[in-house]
Amino acid sequence: MKRSRDKIRFPLFFNVTIALLLIWLTFYILSEFKNYLRPIVLGALFAYFIFPVTSALEKKGAPRILANICRYCVGAGHGLWGLVFYI
Repeated sequence: MKRSRDKIRFPLFFNVTIALLLIWLTFYILSEFKNYLRPIVLGALFAYFIFPVTSALEKKGAPRILANICRYCVGAGHGLWGLVFYI
């Protein structure tokens, strides 16, 4: 008894319809949750851009916790400078 492992093939209009629905659903979800996703994305970008400061301090022999504290102080300083500059 031979088992066939043929793939199920759907018509082109069905595949296009499903793709368009998934694209629409993605944009809908992103637009509904933009107020929640914006701080997460900004926090991730902040961590990514400040990482070289931590790496440099660790290479110079500073403990990791001290390097992270300095990293957050630098980030807070940039935030305060931006706030002062904005006002």
